[in-house]
Amino acid sequence: MNYGEILGKAWKTIWKHKVLWIFGFLASCAGGGGGGGGGGGSGFRTDAQSFPSFEGAPPWLESLQLTLEKMAQDGTLGIYLAVGVITLIGLGLILSVLALVLSTFGRIGLVRGTWLVDEGAEKLTFGEIWWQSLPYFWRVLLLTILLWFVGGVVALLLILPVIAFTVLTLGCGLLCLIPLFIAVGWLVSVWVEQTTVAIVGENLSLFDGMKRAWEVIRNNVGAYVIMALILFIGSAVVGFLIGLPAILIVAPVVIGVLAESGRFLTTGLIVAAVLFVIYLPLAILLNSVLHAYLGSAWTLVFR
Repeated sequence: MNYGEILGKAWKTIWKHKVLWIFGFLASCAGGGGGGGGGGGSGFRTDAQSFPSFEGAPPWLESLQLTLEKMAQDGTLGIYLAVGVITLIGLGLILSVLALVLSTFGRIGLVRGTWLVDEGAEKLTFGEIWWQSLPYFWRVLLLTILLWFVGGVVALLLILPVIAFTVLTLGCGLLCLIPLFIAVGWLVSVWVEQTTVAIVGENLSLFDGMKRAWEVIRNNVGAYVIMALILFIGSAVVGFLIGLPAILIVAPVVIGVLAESGRFLTTGLIVAAVLFVIYLPLAILLNSVLHAYLGSAWTLVFR
């Protein structure tokens, strides 16, 4: 396998056919998902000292603080928090389903588009790739759901043995298991990537695609290990660089909170909001290009 040729060809593919950036954006929709929940009761209580006080705070911040203190004293704050958490969980579920659907189309589109280009297509259109992606949607979606289900079952089965092993070995066992978990995670990730390519590129069923991907990986283990290291480490570095400016964005707010100054906090919020609005489109664009490149590269690796 010529690694340099594949990496270079993947870049040339997405640079010439920038429509793939759109599918890279769609593929990234489920990349940063996460959920959390919390609970609260109507008996929630606190006192005024529980709320931070900012010297020279603007009227709107003082009014908000007084309102929260009053709600905490009469017990309604817990109710509003509970309703808010339930609402956020509901919205989170809806957005998660939407993100999963869009991400599935994005991953399929990247494979299909790169496959067509590698077979000699000179021009790609969004509509062409989208409609050609439809026949594979349910198979790739089922692959993702199956992965989540199996992963959840395995995690439940291993959590108690891992905890027991960690306690018995005074934590040393966990240090030994972490590299193993990372290696298995990388293997599964590569297998899923190549299964998607096999399903879309060779029009296989879900389980035939899984077997085909495993066959290709098994026959080229060394090449896949090297390519996985290149793509995983490279994407981690690029992703870190893309997210690095987020530290600068939140820094003014942190300074305002630490200074306990209403003036500094207000200024920090304004500066952070402006920086966020400016950088968000660029971050989305860079992340879309990164996902487009990875999808294209893994497709070329399989071919």
